[in-house]
Amino acid sequence: MTPDASSPRGDRYRTLDAWRALAALAVVVFHCTNAVVTADMGWWARALLSGWAGVFVFFPISGYCILAAVWRAENASLGSFLARRWRRIAPPYWASIALTLAVAVAAAPFNRGSLTDYRLTTTTWLSVLTLTQVWLRAGSVVNPVYWSLCYEEQFYLVMGLTLLAPGRYRLHALMGVTILSGLYHFAQWPAGLRVEGLFLAYWLEFACGLAAFVWIRRPAHRAWAVAVFAIVAIAIAVSGSLGLMISAAAAVAFIALSKYDDLIASTNAGAALMGVGAFSYSLYLVHVPIGGRIVNGLHRLPLPLLVPTLVAIPGSLLAGWCFYSAVERRFLNAARPLPS
Repeated sequence: MTPDASSPRGDRYRTLDAWRALAALAVVVFHCTNAVVTADMGWWARALLSGWAGVFVFFPISGYCILAAVWRAENASLGSFLARRWRRIAPPYWASIALTLAVAVAAAPFNRGSLTDYRLTTTTWLSVLTLTQVWLRAGSVVNPVYWSLCYEEQFYLVMGLTLLAPGRYRLHALMGVTILSGLYHFAQWPAGLRVEGLFLAYWLEFACGLAAFVWIRRPAHRAWAVAVFAIVAIAIAVSGSLGLMISAAAAVAFIALSKYDDLIASTNAGAALMGVGAFSYSLYLVHVPIGGRIVNGLHRLPLPLLVPTLVAIPGSLLAGWCFYSAVERRFLNAARPLPS
């Protein structure tokens, strides 16, 4: 997931914030229901438990926005690009770790004093602090949503490295990485070269967003976007990955709806979703420690099945907005005007 929807002047896709909101809300619903609902309860339960798909909408949003960011004037060098990414992502992430631990300590008296989930080795804690825990097969420790940020971190590094080459070679380099990721989905890929936590496992989901950006904003290179979608289609046929299907469908929807961007943004529903999208990174970071605790606490009371969920969802939204106002907002990168 990326929290930054900025792009070059004239290239801003306003309603990506609405897509971001929908993806975040889907993940929130999933985590606020999976403790009280099971798939065998019916179609409605399976629908609620499908919210995990929101993560695979975040990946192409990230691809679109980060490729746009790479073309921004203030991101002209690897150092400036990574510094801006670090400032935007890391401090709120670390603050969310502190919040998660504080909530766990506060809730301990009501959970028989158990904090065993946070008794990790020094190596594991260091991996959590550096967003490398997926390399240790520990992507779900502390907070289960952190795993996707580990891959985002690698995507940012790869995108930043393209700044070391002349701009005319950027898409060539990204095509090379995309082809490599496509091959990674084949069972014939050598087992010794299949590394746990490596970005290639989810690069194609991210690349769907790269292709959407190129199709919409760089029409002279649409053949490149078509090639990326072709590689994605082959990977889907080979792997049957539902997550990749969702990312590809989302990217195609971005393209199809881009012509209606201003129209959708001007509607009440669009504006409301864009408002939520503005703090969706904070919502993503804190909804489990807050919403999850609400569900766990209320689930012990003799309440109708979905009441804990119906309380936890707005509680998560409020927590996300408060976290954004108190923490994330302080680390937003100010947009600089591009030269005429």
